[in-house]
Amino acid sequence: MKLRTELHIPLAPFPITHKDAILAIGSCFADCMGARLADHKFHTLSNPFGNIFNPIAISNLLEKSIRRNDSFNLVHSHGIWQAYECHTELGNPDRDILLDNLTRQINLTHQQLEKAKVLIITLGTAVVYEERSLNLIVANCHKMPAVNFEKSLLTSQTITTHLAKTIALIYDKYPELNIILTVSPVRHIKETIPLNMVSKSILRIACHELESKIDKVHYFPSYEIMMDDLRDYRFYKEDLIHPNTTAETYIWNKFIDSYCPDKTKTLLLKWDKVNKAIQHKPFFPESDGYLQHVVDTISKLEELLSEMDVNEEIEHLQHVLQNNQV
Repeated sequence: MKLRTELHIPLAPFPITHKDAILAIGSCFADCMGARLADHKFHTLSNPFGNIFNPIAISNLLEKSIRRNDSFNLVHSHGIWQAYECHTELGNPDRDILLDNLTRQINLTHQQLEKAKVLIITLGTAVVYEERSLNLIVANCHKMPAVNFEKSLLTSQTITTHLAKTIALIYDKYPELNIILTVSPVRHIKETIPLNMVSKSILRIACHELESKIDKVHYFPSYEIMMDDLRDYRFYKEDLIHPNTTAETYIWNKFIDSYCPDKTKTLLLKWDKVNKAIQHKPFFPESDGYLQHVVDTISKLEELLSEMDVNEEIEHLQHVLQNNQV
């Protein structure tokens, strides 16, 4: 008797290797996947503007980055300067520092787009808040009075129109870029569970339309994996909203199986083993046994240098070796 429904995801139409630069933008799930890509030594820039949940805000930031437009709508909220287009984590008590940081993130994102092979866009919600005086759909309300905003639910057509316009701009500037769309499996139950389901359905329809109509746009079913394949609360964190580490790892492995060629998968296995050796915490750091372990690990890292950037790890272990040698 089958006790689960596994999704068998076909090989992607383009491979991802350690030679490829990646930009991930969107919800906190984009942060999660982006962090895993970076931890596994892919050239990744993840959520440079913080977690961005709705597709209009994501489109706006991508277009700003392409055009290097560092003009933002600022608000002073509870003693902190914030940008309505960005997540709260970018806020700063000093307005000038915030502006400098925003310009830096725009430039970083622009530079990553110029060299990137892959753009991962993770959509979180179709529920949006428009700042009335600015006629701006914000990325974050920054705890400003609710009366300042009008809440609405985007249609799939509106999302498709905005993202298609942004994708056209992307392909005009970066015709070799591949785009991966995904819907975040993180539920937005603050909007109620029924509205969350409607919201996710709208996002999924928009992704389907974009994938069907635009070449080099590909959908990865992270939402479907979580909702169908892993349909059990044991795959959630204690808040029963966010996927736990087990679920994240499972979805990560599905992603790697679909997008990475065999050579890259083999390289990832080697990196996992070396990384575990790097993380080893010795009881006696000055012992001959541990020092030999460090030497051996440096040697293994040097074997990976031609395939991935492990210079930081080599320098760290060389420093450990110098400090512990008698």
